Amino acid sequence: MPRPTSGKEAGLWTKFLPIAALIDIEARSQKDPDSILTPDDLAEWKSQYGSFKHPTILLVRTGNAKYWTDRARYFGFQNDTVVDTESNEIQTPTFHFPGIGAEAARLLADDPAVVGVGIDTPSIDAGNSKTFPTHVTLFSANKFGLEHVGDMSRVPATGATILALPMKIGGGSGGPCRVLVRLP
Repeated sequence: MPRPTSGKEAGLWTKFLPIAALIDIEARSQKDPDSILTPDDLAEWKSQYGSFKHPTILLVRTGNAKYWTDRARYFGFQNDTVVDTESNEIQTPTFHFPGIGAEAARLLADDPAVVGVGIDTPSIDAGNSKTFPTHVTLFSANKFGLEHVGDMSRVPATGATILALPMKIGGGSGGPCRVLVRLP
């Protein structure tokens, strides 16, 4: 669970039982592993269910959780980490998994009802991101991110509550978190 690092009280967002709102982009992300949550996805959800209500944790279901036991598929490896024998340089893997797009992150950062986001992938940014704009945008607005969230196939678009229980680790930029969802 990466956490915001602004000067605001670090524990502020752990003192309430948030509402879980879920947007399902599985159909799109299974066709294109570089898919992102878009402003259109947010607008479509709001047209069906209304505005987010404070405090909301927006969950994004990509369907990626089902690949947890297949490391290459879960991370979307196109190549593994290798050392170039001629230059002795390390070539890092290229990742391909869905995430939250920068434009959608800006809208979520500006929405006072949204306190955090969660996604069933290794990062809230898409795997092919190099600059991590979703992290920067949301954390600058003091909104947290839950990554590697498990199977959300039973979580409805509305009506559930969510409890995120982070392990307290001093001086870290994030840490393990148990996520519990109470279904309606």
